[in-house]
This record gives sequence, structure tokens and C-alpha cells, in this order.
Amino acid sequence: MKNKRSSCVSLTVIICTLIITLGWVYLVNGTTIGANITTTNFYASTSNVSNVFIVDSSGNASTTGTFIVSGSASLATTTSTKLVTVDGLKFTGATTTVSGGGAVTLTAGDICDNAILRQSPTIAAASTTLPAATALIDDCLPSVGSFKDLLFRNVAGTAASSTYVVASTGITILYASGTSATGAIKGGEDVLMRFIYTGTGVVEVIYNIFY
Repeated sequence: MKNKRSSCVSLTVIICTLIITLGWVYLVNGTTIGANITTTNFYASTSNVSNVFIVDSSGNASTTGTFIVSGSASLATTTSTKLVTVDGLKFTGATTTVSGGGAVTLTAGDICDNAILRQSPTIAAASTTLPAATALIDDCLPSVGSFKDLLFRNVAGTAASSTYVVASTGITILYASGTSATGAIKGGEDVLMRFIYTGTGVVEVIYNIFY
């Protein structure tokens, strides 16, 4: 029994050595995947070894393809010497038309998921109510200092078809100089809004109308 136990231990060591020595190890489960461990790097690949994700011995990660994160991602630094460098950053966003020509209440998704929001009021003084600050914080403003830009466009055919943006709970609208204190957006006008989480459950909106 003692000899058999020693043989098992010896065999385990040999298998581990083989895996490291062989390099690329392929498993087939609908898709071919591969992993390679060297003394300095860890490599992972799907389908072929020309597109790889690499983590080196210093913990630096890189990819030969496009790195996609479907969930949340955080870029954090712990000291002043560790900087986040961004090369070729591009913001994307959808364009959506909200329905309703009179009183409209926007959702957090309307603001957080879009770059341009269109509305076509059918009356002289429509209202567009912003969501509560808590909804925006939960959706896309997770920490103090987080912000989201939105271009709101009144696509009504006549200037008389205007809308007023109404603040909801926890929202403070700051009107830029030159913008009407009422913030009325006439047909054909745009307003650029920046939503900033300033703390204690408050989101401030910098509000600037372009004629």
C-alpha cells in the first residue's frame, strides 16, 4: 500500500510538469479554448493563438483584440504616482425620442442610456420632469463627482411648442448665464444638461440652452 501511494504522488507531479511544459492546452466544449503558462506570463485564447489575453508577472494585462467589459469597471489609483492613461477614448450613446406632447416624466434610463433625447411638445407649455436623484445615482452616477452629459432636443416644428424641464426630488438645476430663468426650450432649440452627483443624495444639473 505504501508503494502505491508513492506512485500516485509521483504521477501527480509528472502531470503538473507536463501541463506547464506543453504550453497551450486545448479543451473542446463547443469552442476551442487554450491557456499557456510560462515563467513570466499567463496567456488565454479562444479558437486560435493569434488573439490572446495576456497577464504578465507584474500584473499588467493586455490583449491583441478588443477588450470588452459587459458589467461595471473601475479604474482606481492608490498613490499619486499611479496614473490612469487613456488613449483614444470614445464615448458612445443612443438617440431616443420620448413619447408624449404634454406632460412627460423621464426615467433614469432615458438619461443614463442616451446621448441625445428628443421630444416633440404639442402645446405651448409642456413639462418634462426629471427622475429623482436617487434613481440617477443608482443607474449611472455611483459616486460623488460622477457625471453624465445629455443633449435634450425639442424637435417640434414651431417655436411656440415649448417645454419646461422640471426638477424632481434631490435635483437642483443650475441655469447657465444667458439662459432663461424658466429654462423654457422652444421648438427647434437644444439644451445641454450635465448631471453631476455632488453628494448627500443631491444631483445638480448644469443647464445651458442653445438657440
